[in-house]
Amino acid sequence: MKRKLVAIKLGGSAITIKDKPCTPNEKVLSSVAEQLVELWEEGWKFILVHGGGSYGHWTATRYSVNEGYKGLQSIKGYLATRKAMLLLDEVVSKILVETGLPVTPLHPSCLIIARNGVIEKFFLEPVKTALVKGFVPLLQGDVVLDLDKGFSIVSGDQIIYFLAEKFKPSKVVFGTDVKGIYDKNPKLYPDAKLFRKIPLKLLKALDTSKIMVPDVTGGLKEKINYVSKIVCKGIPVCVGSLIEPRNLIRMVKGEEGDYTLILGW
Repeated sequence: MKRKLVAIKLGGSAITIKDKPCTPNEKVLSSVAEQLVELWEEGWKFILVHGGGSYGHWTATRYSVNEGYKGLQSIKGYLATRKAMLLLDEVVSKILVETGLPVTPLHPSCLIIARNGVIEKFFLEPVKTALVKGFVPLLQGDVVLDLDKGFSIVSGDQIIYFLAEKFKPSKVVFGTDVKGIYDKNPKLYPDAKLFRKIPLKLLKALDTSKIMVPDVTGGLKEKINYVSKIVCKGIPVCVGSLIEPRNLIRMVKGEEGDYTLILGW
């Protein structure tokens, strides 16, 4: 059976409790795992990338890791962030495998060299081998060695863009803690309008100071930038909630639901 490939970003805002440092959202992770197994059994295959949420984001901010190497104290921050992401990756992997998905964790810190926070080199053979052998590669936003800064943070959004460019999935899904892309922040404005389908031209024109693009670890402009780049490659992108029951299945299959579909027209 030839499987159709989908790349999925599991946003840190959904899979962790963001206001509680280093706390997973096990209810959401279990729901995601069950949906992925159901899709897997129907013939889909995946590349998964998860964000840092209350693990990596909190630790990296505390130590100002993205400023790069500034001496021994910054090395402590580098190590603390790496440890935090490994802890989250262990939680995510355990739940996925115990639910029945053949996940193999692959750590970007060992695969990527960046230059000023942008991926310069990415050793992709482990990802390719995992797919060929029928596994599900699981990566994450991570702190990596950097040719200019010593080390820097490479976001899950940047990683999933790079992987989408190389492996050409049929779709990229960004899973988060809100229903999709709005005209303004739905957590602040109850009358915020959800865009169910939005062309790339309109997405680029949106005011990033007002809209809500979820899981803001890398910043709104960066997220829109990578979503736009993926769509420009001819790959449709969905942005939607992982908290809503069965919404991941709806996004992967293209079924009607409360999420945002971004297309190139």
